[in-house]
Amino acid sequence: PKFSSENSYSVENMAAPISLSIEPDRFSKIYKPNENLSGFITVCSRKAFKHNGLEMIVKGEVKLELSARSVGIFESFYSTVKPLKIIDRKIKICGEGEIRDKERKFAFEFPILPIRSNFS
Repeated sequence: PKFSSENSYSVENMAAPISLSIEPDRFSKIYKPNENLSGFITVCSRKAFKHNGLEMIVKGEVKLELSARSVGIFESFYSTVKPLKIIDRKIKICGEGEIRDKERKFAFEFPILPIRSNFS
């Protein structure tokens, strides 16, 4: 995936003339628990094709990054801290079907639900 200046992620399949972009309604580096994330997935194709469904996999983690000034202070602590997974979800966008149009948009919306075991 690549980030474009239009606040969307896009993937192009070179083997087939299909491109897919994910466009959130609000692009932010910070999403809070129970906040809704919504937007559109746009699929573009030069010709019609059948599909087995569309799912979005959402993963997020927190990791410690040290600045050059604090390396000596936290060095031993940093080596023991592993990234903490805070979200890992699979959201079904649509069931199997056919894309007939050159461009098809699928709306999505889901709450940001943290993985409970990390916060208990």
